[in-house]
Amino acid sequence: MPFLAYYLLKEKIVQGVLTVKFDYTKNGPVPKPFIAKTKEDLISAQGSKYMPVPLLQNIDEVIKFPGKLAVIGTPCQIAGLRLLQQENKKLNEKIKFTIANFCGGYRDFRETERIFKIFNVKKEKIKEFSYRGNGQPGTMTIQQKNAKPIQISYPDYARLTGYTKYYRCRLCVDATGELADVSFGDAWHPRFIDSGKKWSFYICRSKEMEAILNEIKEKSGANFELISVEELVISQKGNLTTKKERQNSRLKLYQLMNMYVPHFDGGFNKHATNLKLELKVLVSHKLFYLLERTRLYLPLAKILKRVNKTYYEV
Repeated sequence: MPFLAYYLLKEKIVQGVLTVKFDYTKNGPVPKPFIAKTKEDLISAQGSKYMPVPLLQNIDEVIKFPGKLAVIGTPCQIAGLRLLQQENKKLNEKIKFTIANFCGGYRDFRETERIFKIFNVKKEKIKEFSYRGNGQPGTMTIQQKNAKPIQISYPDYARLTGYTKYYRCRLCVDATGELADVSFGDAWHPRFIDSGKKWSFYICRSKEMEAILNEIKEKSGANFELISVEELVISQKGNLTTKKERQNSRLKLYQLMNMYVPHFDGGFNKHATNLKLELKVLVSHKLFYLLERTRLYLPLAKILKRVNKTYYEV
């Protein structure tokens, strides 16, 4: 994804890229949307942000920006942008391309705060932080001033707390940024994982973007391979299963429990139902959250071997 954004800037196809970086404050790393204009700006924004990001909060600045823009965001952020474009035609003229990442949902700030506490991190001393890095699948890295870096493997750190994904994330049917011009995601497929190289998959939905990607193939010398739909599905099986195959069961269960659910006109399997499974998942989420609130989650997770023992002892 960063290589594409840089190419768009370098070739002056766009003059800016709306993205997000971390600001390091006394309260720790805070996500800050901004318009990247240089390679250095893009490098500062590189990496996943598994927390709430107010990407479109300064939409007036986007409209006033003197030039064309590309926007990098999650599927829901791109969906929000598409709705704004329906209301404000200036955004159609301003935004030339949208770039999405595959997404399985995320948790709120409390998860990250809790991880900091588990590892005795002083938020005001954090000078560098990332949720992913150092290869695939990578690690969370917390670098404090005058201290050794703390590294926790991804996605293992997700089991360190009892916090679960946002309610709305669990009801999302878009795993691959379906409304974006192009979407990128991890190549979770044995053929690529076992290669020893860092691969990403992309889905292109725009002829103009496809032409640009073909230019990059010819000019950069980067490795590109065509994959089958079956390989893509295998690589994203967990995400597609929960958002596409299980969604109808989840919606029906929540409706039976008088919980508010969004109205979808499609995008998921409307036939598959397994209310028993979804009830079990919902109860486990409630239980994990209760245990987290009482600070019993981590000790029990250690006993049940849900978490790596070394993490618990740090």
